Amino acid sequence: MSADQPARAVLVGRDLVLGFDADGTLVDAVHPTAGPWLARSGEVEVTSGGETVPLGRPVVGVDADEVEVERTGGGLRVLVRHAVEQAWTVRLVVVNESSDERVLDDVRLAWRPAPGTVATALAAGAAGAYAVQPVTGDGPLLVGRLRGGTQAGVDATGLLLGRLVLPAGHRVAVQWRWEVVGAPARADPAGELPRTPWLEQGQGVVLAAGPDVAVVAPGLEVEVGEDSVEVTADVVGPATVELRSARGTLSYALAWAPDLDELVDAEVEALLTGRTTPAGTVRLPDAAAALLVQDAVRRRSVGTPDVAADALELAAGVLAEEVDEQARGAGATGSDPLALALLAREPDRAAGPATLAGLETASAGLLAAAAPAPGMGLAGVAVALARLRAGLAPDRVAAHLAALRDASSPLDEAGLELAVLLRPPGADEPLLAGLRRLGATLGAGLPGRVLPEPSLEPLGRAATLLALVDEPTGQRLRRGWGVSASELARRSAAQVRARVDAAPEEPASRRALAWLVLGRPPG
Repeated sequence: MSADQPARAVLVGRDLVLGFDADGTLVDAVHPTAGPWLARSGEVEVTSGGETVPLGRPVVGVDADEVEVERTGGGLRVLVRHAVEQAWTVRLVVVNESSDERVLDDVRLAWRPAPGTVATALAAGAAGAYAVQPVTGDGPLLVGRLRGGTQAGVDATGLLLGRLVLPAGHRVAVQWRWEVVGAPARADPAGELPRTPWLEQGQGVVLAAGPDVAVVAPGLEVEVGEDSVEVTADVVGPATVELRSARGTLSYALAWAPDLDELVDAEVEALLTGRTTPAGTVRLPDAAAALLVQDAVRRRSVGTPDVAADALELAAGVLAEEVDEQARGAGATGSDPLALALLAREPDRAAGPATLAGLETASAGLLAAAAPAPGMGLAGVAVALARLRAGLAPDRVAAHLAALRDASSPLDEAGLELAVLLRPPGADEPLLAGLRRLGATLGAGLPGRVLPEPSLEPLGRAATLLALVDEPTGQRLRRGWGVSASELARRSAAQVRARVDAAPEEPASRRALAWLVLGRPPG
């Protein structure tokens, strides 16, 4: 049990041990040989009228296979029961004991993943799923499924019942069933839940449904089968699909992502109408912006190619100066990898002495890096390949990348990147361990969304890197994840694009798009 929070009651279930403090709060949920999966969980918070409802002190009852916690206050009685008779079940009951109707803004059951774990969850009304796995991606998972009631939402610290209207004397109850499974692929073996909410434009999603279901999906194409419903969107953006039946309403929040070209072109159009020099040349604000413009020029999708070319020439000159200054600095830790990639790709756009000098500057910047940083492997390979295309020897760059790889670990993001890029097809155990760790941070194919949401820029880098994993290695990972590395990469890239589309002003959006662009061939 946790050293700082000794347990006062212990329940032993199938493949797990639960510890509770004197207030009946769950303080540990561990495997006999692994864990913990959960930190302090099980407290209930009720809000009404914008204020927290004061609940009294807990009354705790302990039995051989059950812990029950009851609190009353504000006309409500709240009961949380943990039982391990067969599987671990958690039941939450809220009773309106007053003589008046009560409108509750929300009821939150605290549910917190332990440090060193990753949680993936889905709240879809009459369906809910939750999984906690070690951040290493190894070892058993704690998996929960909603077995009664309605789950309106879930976040990084709790399970949410949402807004409730309770007439006098009425109650609402929710029950979850928890079990231990060996790998993410076993979390939903029947495939009852959608594997991902992040979809490509025009991609269909198959939702399990009974024969008497009513489908509410405004603006979407719906095809109803005998035991499933397929929903497709020809437009991009978020959408909610409801499946209404006697068992309740399933409400799935989905998002169809726009094409990468569409997002890049929209961003480039805005960039090329930005600030200019006194001579009228557009000032691109950073390396990520320049990479997006460079990509649009390559695809000939820029309406003002001369304006874009001048902006790139100016940006490349500024970035080359910055890289050169950083490379010459004492104790240099390396330049922005996106700046190195931009300079490496410039000779493909406009061959000449200036762009070749920029390539040499990028090479020097890479060689100055004393330790790998996230993105350095992707940028370094871009530099080495650019040298080959330009007829320059890539040997020193390749040797330096290999040295950085050998001095790092695939368990770190930067080391994993180098290991994936610089090893022949096939994977040894350290590389597989690094990929399992990366996969865990992306949900490893589990239904729902990672909590909290991954940051956009690392997500974009991860999507690009996973797409480069060789097929045999990707299939080996499929045994544990239930999806291949390439499919997890596609889902992650779709998530990046959907989130950028929903919030283009997000500071990390441009850099996340730049990493996706860097995953495409330069020519």
